[in-house]
Order: sequence, then C-alpha cells, then structure tokens
Amino acid sequence: PTRIIDTHTHFYDPRRPQGVPWPPKNDPLLYRTVLPEDYKKIARPHGVTGTVVIEASAWFEDNQWVLDLAAKDPFLVGLMGHLEPGKPEFRKHLEGLRKNRLFLGIRVNGRILADAVNVKACAADFDALAEAGLAVDVIGPSSMFPDLARFAARFEKLRIIIDHLPLDPPSDMRPL
Repeated sequence: PTRIIDTHTHFYDPRRPQGVPWPPKNDPLLYRTVLPEDYKKIARPHGVTGTVVIEASAWFEDNQWVLDLAAKDPFLVGLMGHLEPGKPEFRKHLEGLRKNRLFLGIRVNGRILADAVNVKACAADFDALAEAGLAVDVIGPSSMFPDLARFAARFEKLRIIIDHLPLDPPSDMRPL
C-alpha cells in the first residue's frame, strides 16, 4: 500500500490556559485551533496517510504537547521539535526528547547557521544532533544559502532539510 506523508504541518490550540506563542493573535487566518482531527478531515480524502509535525512554538513544553498528541494518534508519524542550539539546556532537552522514537530532529531559523559553524557551544549541539542520527530542518530566505553551504560542509553527517524551499518574493510583489 502507498503511504503519503505530509512532512510539514503545525498543530496548536490557543484555548490552552497558557495560549500559544505562534500564531499571533492578530493573524485572522491562522489564530484558531488546529488539531490532528481538523487536518485529517482535509488530508485523508487526498490519500494522505500521516504527517510529520514541525513545531513552530519556541516553548520547550510544546514539543511534549505534540508528542502527547502523537501518542494518541498514529497519523502523527514524527516531530521536528524546537530547541535552541547553543543554549545551556539544549543537551538536557535533546536527551529527553530523543528517547521518543517520533522525535526526528529540530527546526532552526537560517539566522543561526553562521553561529553553528563559528560558535563552539552551538557547533557542539549540532554535532550532538548528528551523533544521535537526528535531522535539522532549516527555514529562511534565499540569502541563507552561503551560510547553509558552510553549515553543510561543517556538519556533513547531519541530515539537513530545507524548509519552504527558500524563495524570496519578487521585488514587484506588494505585501498583502
């Protein structure tokens, strides 16, 4: 049987007591509850059989919130979590999360790529990701490509996913 896995979804619930750090309250399109059941209603009719969640929240606890959702729902086949390389708590958090087979790696903004190569603590954390067999999902504009090339050369054993295929909007495109 064919498996179609969506490799980029976000789930969040602004009704939680602590709310959510993303999306912002002033975003009328995204600021609403989005849970696996909502997504499955849209995706299953098109043959999608599972999804990897990309954690957009910078709150460490939200990694576990997604893993708890996944524990109840086999449609969620993985999590690219949110941890900040170079922070003192990174290794402790990584060790805890990697015990869950659904934790596949972390998502980072392209702005960190230069630090990853040049800052010792940050580089050591990316080395730890590679040693654990995990991946890094990178999001950023096309201007990050030179840093991404240096990053890939430095961390050649690390699986790298380029998120949203960086594409800067045309210069004549006006913001909405």
